[in-house]
Amino acid sequence: MEEEIRNTQYTIRKRFLFTGMALMLVWIPLETMLHALTYLGVVPYIPLITPACYTKETVKLGGDKYGCPIFVDGQKVYRQIGVPAQPLRLDAEGYRPIDAKRFDSPNDKIGFFGDSFTEGLQVDDSETFPRLMEKRFRQKGKSTICFNFGIGGTGTYHQYLRYLTVSERAHLNDVVLCFFPQNDVLNNHERLGVPFELPKSPYLAVRNGEFVEVRPDGDMTPINRRLSWLRSTIGMSFFATGYTGAESF
Repeated sequence: MEEEIRNTQYTIRKRFLFTGMALMLVWIPLETMLHALTYLGVVPYIPLITPACYTKETVKLGGDKYGCPIFVDGQKVYRQIGVPAQPLRLDAEGYRPIDAKRFDSPNDKIGFFGDSFTEGLQVDDSETFPRLMEKRFRQKGKSTICFNFGIGGTGTYHQYLRYLTVSERAHLNDVVLCFFPQNDVLNNHERLGVPFELPKSPYLAVRNGEFVEVRPDGDMTPINRRLSWLRSTIGMSFFATGYTGAESF
């Protein structure tokens, strides 16, 4: 009787063992496939669940000399479900490398300032409209340089602060301020802009009939620490790919 009980227990343990092995043999290839598809952008990601590394986004949020929120040191992408990632490379000062190399050029220069519509993360950098304008100038025999200083999520006041910083690096012959009459208006107001605001962004507000700058604590460390954690947590990525794969199939 005791031997039968032991054999039964042994059989149960074997079943659990082989069941676990079978699940692992199915789960590991599935996970590998989902990791690859998510990273390549074939499988859409779920905001706040899928780690940022799967969108190829590695930038940090910072602020320039005059307080404009900028993204620095890495690649930025348009975080939208189902939209293929078009990584935009940004240097330590938030400039596109192609722009930073041409600040001292003797050619005429035009600076384009605006929000995400100017930034143009949905397309390759060469297809943003400042680059297309520059291409058009070239076709007409002009060597005019068109800089793209657009920053998604910013309002007109932020773009003015960015201009102050940029003007110390490059002499601009002309400035084009691009304004979209929707979120640009909201991003200019400390309360209306809450759903769209970049954390710790300054605002120009009216106090006692005068314009004053409202500048919250500019410490970006907690925000960037959270982003870094998301990018480096393997456990979260396994959960994310499994969840995303279940949603997409």
